[in-house]
Amino acid sequence: MQSKIQTPARGYPKSKISTPFYDPNLSYQENYDFGPFGGILEEPSLEELDVLDLPETRWVNVGGLTLRRPLGIPAGPLLNSKFTDAAFRWGFDLLHYKTVRSRFWPAHPAPNVLRVDAPHVPAGDLGRYTLTAHIFTQDERVDLQTLSITNSFGMPAQQPDVWQADMEKAVRGAGPGQALVASITGTQDPGGDDQADQAYIDDHARTAAMCVETGAHALEVNLSCPNLGGHGLLCHDPQAARLVCEAVKKTAGHLPLFAKLGSYTPDDQGDATLREVIKATIPYLQGYSAVNAVPVPVTSAEGEQALPGAGRNVAGVCGAALKATGLDVVSRLARIRTEGKYDFAIIGVGGLASPADYLAYLHAGADAVQGATGPMWNYRLAIEIAQNLRHKL
Repeated sequence: MQSKIQTPARGYPKSKISTPFYDPNLSYQENYDFGPFGGILEEPSLEELDVLDLPETRWVNVGGLTLRRPLGIPAGPLLNSKFTDAAFRWGFDLLHYKTVRSRFWPAHPAPNVLRVDAPHVPAGDLGRYTLTAHIFTQDERVDLQTLSITNSFGMPAQQPDVWQADMEKAVRGAGPGQALVASITGTQDPGGDDQADQAYIDDHARTAAMCVETGAHALEVNLSCPNLGGHGLLCHDPQAARLVCEAVKKTAGHLPLFAKLGSYTPDDQGDATLREVIKATIPYLQGYSAVNAVPVPVTSAEGEQALPGAGRNVAGVCGAALKATGLDVVSRLARIRTEGKYDFAIIGVGGLASPADYLAYLHAGADAVQGATGPMWNYRLAIEIAQNLRHKL
């Protein structure tokens, strides 16, 4: 097994190429309590704020949300309002608060974020092969163009009274042209394994109602978590996905509702499943986010289980390895939207690390783009993208 994870002082040494705002060498709860870390805690300079500035005439509408710039961070690394406040400040205008539940739910034990040896993986190949993962060392330098990581948390949640109060603070942290989206999931009772179980469906709606109370600008139902110990994904089950989205929409009311999708095999069967999911859920949704981290078998360099605990021989993998899959699903969603004459927004997610990646998602058909791994290590990514686009005008 892996050696015991090291827990260094908060953050990383100044000699690192960058300090991630989520410290992979700390537990989830330590990051929740003490994070974020690094430069994202600083205030942007006047010059940087000027780069981010954009006249309202150029703001965009994404699924009913008015955004200064269609760029943000998906549900995952933004654990609480301290993280969202910092991300809003640095120009990420579409933020998804870490997925919440109607009850407390513990995180998987540390480590949760390991470096994965998989810089670039063709669409359809991620998840087919076992990948090697290792703990980040304190002096390890990263290249965001090739960095891939595990995302193995198990969708933890604080007690509802804790996350509701904090989500209200996160909403207040959004400035003009910015939006806070609440990501939700249902929780099955012990022994439950039927995705169409009414109690499970009702729990999604119950969680959504709690989020509505916070003043969140929109909701996103997570149909695609890759770290649930082998349960099938809702986004691969059109009927179950429809029931969940229908129940949540009744609670969401006028608020925009999005769904987070996973990957689909790049063949006729995968295409058919994706089309059926869209057909079944579009009456209740304003858009789709694609894609979530893909479940992948991961081992240590010695061939042993890299992450401790039952069911964690498979973990969600994101970063550079996810980019081809994200672009593939976004392009397929755009094609389905055109062919079916649908009117839904597409949020492209996976492997965003540079202005070129941002433009690639827009060219593939995305209306907005989000990244987790890239912004975690480069809190100035929104400024770099804004600067790049300014030079292209």
